[in-house]
Amino acid sequence: MPNLADPTLRAPAGAESRWRWARDHLAKAATGAWYPSMVFLITRASFVLLGYLTLGKFPVAPSIRPFPRNLLLDGFFRWDSDWYAHIADQGYIAPTAIIAGQQRNTAFFPLYPLCVRLTKLVVGNTWIAGLLVANLAFLAAAIILHRLVRDRLGDATARRVVVLLCVSPFSVFFMAMYSESLFLALALAAFYAADKRHWLWASVLAGLAGATRVTGCLLLVGLVILYLEQSQFRWRRIRADILFLLLGTLGLLAFCGFLWARYGNPLEFYRAQYVSGWAMEAPITAAFAQILGAIKPAALAAGSATSLTFVQIGSIGFVIAAVIWAMLRQKLPLSHGIWALLMTASVLAKWTSAGRYLSVAFPVYVAAAALGEREALYYLIVAISCVLAAHQQMLFVLGLWVA
Repeated sequence: MPNLADPTLRAPAGAESRWRWARDHLAKAATGAWYPSMVFLITRASFVLLGYLTLGKFPVAPSIRPFPRNLLLDGFFRWDSDWYAHIADQGYIAPTAIIAGQQRNTAFFPLYPLCVRLTKLVVGNTWIAGLLVANLAFLAAAIILHRLVRDRLGDATARRVVVLLCVSPFSVFFMAMYSESLFLALALAAFYAADKRHWLWASVLAGLAGATRVTGCLLLVGLVILYLEQSQFRWRRIRADILFLLLGTLGLLAFCGFLWARYGNPLEFYRAQYVSGWAMEAPITAAFAQILGAIKPAALAAGSATSLTFVQIGSIGFVIAAVIWAMLRQKLPLSHGIWALLMTASVLAKWTSAGRYLSVAFPVYVAAAALGEREALYYLIVAISCVLAAHQQMLFVLGLWVA
């Protein structure tokens, strides 16, 4: 537990002293935020420029284009962006409008479009609001990740982690009107609060993550393990504040309750995902056969194994290998590593989108930074990530399938 008697953690009594205490802490927070903010601005500006040049050079496939004449913005609204904008503007589909087997917006969780709707009240445009929410959430995620890693592994490793996050192969989804940034920020904030033993806040943040993506419920496993780590796995040290973690289920339960009341099925979000044009259900037991089948010589000869196939499969393999290595080398706490591996297991049935879904598994960036303690290897990882990120963004802004 933090020592509350420590004068650096306790606000002084006098008004002038309280002001000085607050000023010093704000200055310390700003000092810790400048590097991730700088990396955020440089990488985002680079990706905006790349999107602009790509749209000016190549034809765009038929897709959602809310700003067809603004090439700086147009490339960040594709695919699922339209679903989020529809929910933010009009809410979820009416029960009478549901047609079995057809796509519908109940597949998407509510917190991100709700944030977009609230931001629209300020900026007046749904699409701009969606972009603002995504990018501000990503900036917050970068700052929190830097602080989380700095406290555990030092400033040099924290800086490498931030760079790897910002140039990750699927970082286009952190810029676009998608929910990945918000989920990442909430997951990181939950782990950071838990690291400081603020279990009420950690549980509330986990609950909000559960209202953003269904995999938010997996955060509870990581948080429980972290609690046990802090208790040194001694049952006598477990206190009543572990019950706060039950609050982490409320986001998912609230959405399920809404779906039950409106559509008569608390798992409507799950049923809505497996329709024509979207991912078809595949049990996890069959996922490995599908992955291996995609890289068999026959598939390669037929040309059915595309570059994206290797990127998705590589994402799965790299996350598993890097996270396990980092845990064995004690570069990752057990709680972070287990959560990342659970996230990996959750995407096996939809491995064709694995890279995007795993982009929020922040322990992999920590593991990659630990691998990059050798400077040459670090620059190699950054270079490969930049090339892949540029490739994925070009495909995305042109309206082609990425993940």
